[in-house]
Amino acid sequence: MNAQYIADTENERLLRLHDQNPPVILIQSGPGAGKSWLLRNMAILSLIRGQRVLLTVKTNHQAWDMLRNITREFPRTAYSFVHSQSADVPIDIGTHPQIQCTNNFRNIPNGPVLAFATGDKCGYSEGFRNVFDVVLFDEAYQFSDASTSLVSSFARRWVFIGDSGQIKPVVTTDTGFWNGNVEAPYLSAPEVLQRRHPGIQVYQLPVTRRLPADSIPFIQPPFYPNHPFVALTGPTERRISFSHSPSHFGLARMISKIHKGASMLMPQLPHTFTLQDTEILDRVAQTTEALLQLQPILTDGNLQYTLRPQHIGIACSNVIDVSYLQNQLSRRYPGTLIETFHRFQGLERPVMLIVHPLSGQATPSPEAMETGLLCVGLSRHRNLCLVFAREGLGKALDNTPRFGESCMNEYRSAHSHNWNTHTLFMKAMKQHDRIIPF
Repeated sequence: MNAQYIADTENERLLRLHDQNPPVILIQSGPGAGKSWLLRNMAILSLIRGQRVLLTVKTNHQAWDMLRNITREFPRTAYSFVHSQSADVPIDIGTHPQIQCTNNFRNIPNGPVLAFATGDKCGYSEGFRNVFDVVLFDEAYQFSDASTSLVSSFARRWVFIGDSGQIKPVVTTDTGFWNGNVEAPYLSAPEVLQRRHPGIQVYQLPVTRRLPADSIPFIQPPFYPNHPFVALTGPTERRISFSHSPSHFGLARMISKIHKGASMLMPQLPHTFTLQDTEILDRVAQTTEALLQLQPILTDGNLQYTLRPQHIGIACSNVIDVSYLQNQLSRRYPGTLIETFHRFQGLERPVMLIVHPLSGQATPSPEAMETGLLCVGLSRHRNLCLVFAREGLGKALDNTPRFGESCMNEYRSAHSHNWNTHTLFMKAMKQHDRIIPF
């Protein structure tokens, strides 16, 4: 069955479901599955029905991006943006004739309205019950159960939509008190919701519009084992073509595989342990420069264009590595986006170069083992993802203690889940011959 038809049918079904006003809707989205489009249209549909709608996001930047998109698509609708007193609202948002900016929910006009606010802003705004008809949580899996409980009183209905495979809520306090508690307040809100209400219907978006078909075997089975999805585009609709090949053996072999249709490769350097791996960062910079000098032609459906710096994204685990690469590349190739995995959430580029979070670690840290980091990096590309790593990732995983089942309700520990996911990803790369000595 045609992937576009499958995607359109599911979106129409979910919009009809939303129009029936059920108390809770929980939607799992894979990477690039069109959740932002669905969320905007759910919000507008409720607004057309005369309802008061609150769209809750994690950061102000996400709210601003959504406001820019929705005002272009629906320019005659009035919107409200509720922010903290310290927020530095961009000029285009603050002066937009259709956007009311305020720091108090009480200033939102009566009647049908579509308001935007962060979860933190809602949490600090007390005394509001059922002031909206529905709250929509964007990137719901990044919200902790504690944070959503602060927002839930704002409305009678809730819609959760997010990517279950990516970075979980950031916790900065000691969580030892809740060890073994599968409903702990720091856990992802949709996960806790499912555990409290095992019979709740979970809807899944079945098509990724971003990822090429060749990348699905490396991402879906390890990171989304209970959420099957397919690519919108066929095997030949996303390509990178080179007119010639470099002399460097590792780079030449990589270029050959890309030219034949490979969209996911792992350039692998010799094994070593190091605190900051400047050698692997230098290889990332050199490969970026080589790709731009080769000037390949990228094909994305009916669109063809030459690779330019603005088409490339580079993701690392920490700001020190990001700063190192920015110093190497930003002046020579302005437009290349170099950021941490956290900052790349919600973004995409035709070509991504990432440094594997476990690379060079003898015994991986819990932060590096968090599979959401790797999942974000692996799922930002439309044409190509290069995963730079050191030899010995498998041995590093073997050196990491695997904990058994958790003591309550037989839920596996997060650590055990992460270990299995990393292992499955490496097995897939080996089975498909995507690891290239570099």
